[in-house]
Order: sequence, then C-alpha cells, then structure tokens
Amino acid sequence: MSYAATAAEMATETLRILTTTAVCCDQYRWMTYAAGIFGFIMAFGIGANDVANAFATSVSAKSITLKQAVLIAAICEFLGAMLLGASVTSTIRKNMIDGDMYENDPDVLMFGMLTALVSASFMMAVANYFALPISTTHTIIGSIVGFS
Repeated sequence: MSYAATAAEMATETLRILTTTAVCCDQYRWMTYAAGIFGFIMAFGIGANDVANAFATSVSAKSITLKQAVLIAAICEFLGAMLLGASVTSTIRKNMIDGDMYENDPDVLMFGMLTALVSASFMMAVANYFALPISTTHTIIGSIVGFS
C-alpha cells in the first residue's frame, strides 16, 4: 500500500468522523467560538502583563529598545507555550481536575473551563486597564479551582 493511498484513506476517515460528530456537537459550537474570543483576550492580557513585568526595567534602563523587547517577548512567549504548554495542560488535567467526576457530564466540564477562561480574561483586562500587576497563573488556576 502506498503512502498516498494511506493518506487518502486517513483523510476520508477523518472527514467521515468530523461529519458524524459535527451533528452531535452543534449544540456546543458556541462554546468553541466563545473560547476563541476569550482565549484571545486572555492571551492579550497575559502578553500585556507578563511583558510589562519582565521588560520594564530593561527598557527603562535603555538596555534594549521597546521594539527589541516586544520581539524578544513574542519569541519567548511563543516558544514557552509550544515547548512547555503540554506539561502545564497535563498537570491541570491530571492533578487539579478529577476527570471521573465529569465522566457522565462532560458538558459541565466544558462549561466550567469556559467560565474559568471568561472570568480570568475579565480579571486580566481589568487589572491591565488599571495598570495593576497580577499573576496570570494565579488568575487562571484560581478560576479553575473555583469551578472544580
């Protein structure tokens, strides 16, 4: 069997799964859109807060320019999320949330995680608006602990 045939079969099977699960998951589509919007707001808040905390002294001392700080921060934030994000997600999934508790009601877990994201995003936006230093980790972890 050639690679092209295997890839085509995999694509066909993936399409079949997506079309059959899309019907059952239409009621949760709004959660996907809301998570995308509030995830962007949360990421914006994390970037504004963490970059300001990390680079304020370097920029004010004129060791680096503001453009250099933004470029360094963008690279480091991206690499940190890509390289270390899986272990953080694993810790939250295995050590903080009891998955068995939500086995019969996964929609409650989805809604709880969305609520945690919305509340953490709101808290980050308010803190950034008033120029208050806030721990992004405490914000999201506290929100998750609050619902679980």
